[in-house]
Formats: sequence, structure tokens, C-alpha cells
Amino acid sequence: MSQFKWVFSPFSELSPEQVYQILKVRQEVFIIEQEIYYVDTDDRDQDAWHLFAWDEDKREVYAYLRLLPPGKMATHSVGRVLTSRSHRGQGLGKQLMAEFMQQVQERWGAIPLSMSAQSHLEEFYRPFGFETVSEPYWEEGILHIRMIFKPCAP
Repeated sequence: MSQFKWVFSPFSELSPEQVYQILKVRQEVFIIEQEIYYVDTDDRDQDAWHLFAWDEDKREVYAYLRLLPPGKMATHSVGRVLTSRSHRGQGLGKQLMAEFMQQVQERWGAIPLSMSAQSHLEEFYRPFGFETVSEPYWEEGILHIRMIFKPCAP
């Protein structure tokens, strides 16, 4: 696997190159591969924290997700979770989620999280503490489910 470092940062601290590469990989995965024809730049990135596997030498993003603050949803919400095509099948998605859960715990403690997950990935998110709380529904032509992470009370 290529050498990379995890970057977890608010939008204001991302470099122009990082923003470009994030948007590029999101277009490759969601618009080209999954054929979801929508405007990915939804004016929410500026309020989000972004976690990604960053190869400084190649200037590439290998895995990515964003964390949105409460607002549209009652809790922080996870979205745009992806692994680049070139880095799939190597466990990088699981590393991304493990790193994410650790970073959230270190920065904000045990906070509730929500996501609209593609339904075929339900079992992928379960080991990280996410539970399904809805029936499947269609979003952008792909079957999704609402999942939440409820922290355990101390």
C-alpha cells in the first residue's frame, strides 16, 4: 500500500491542493463510478471536518469522509465516505472508519453520530457501533438506510 498520513481538519485549514484532490476523488467515485448526477459541492464542506488518507508525495487522496456539524440533522453526520478505486480491497475503508472514530473521541468525546449509508454497506459500519434506524429508502437512485452511533453512557 502507498505511504500516506491521516489528515483530520476543518475546511479552513486544508490547502488548495488538498481541496482540489478531495473534490476530484469524490467526483471519480460518486459521479463517474456510481453515476450519481448531482452537484457534489453542496456548500456544506466549508462547515465540515474532513478526514482523509493523504499521500504527500503523489498529492493524492486515497480514502475520505466528512463530518458535518448538527444543523440539517440533529447530530453530527458522517458523509461522502469513500476509498479511491486504486486502493480498494486493502482494508483502507476500515482504517478510515477506525481513525475517524478515534479522532472524534479524542476531540469531542462520546458524541452521537448519524449517516445515510448505502444499504449494501450496513454490515461494514456495524463493527464501528452504528445501528440501523430506518427501513431502506432511495436516495440519488441508490438504496440507503439511516444509521446512528449512540455513545454508551458512562
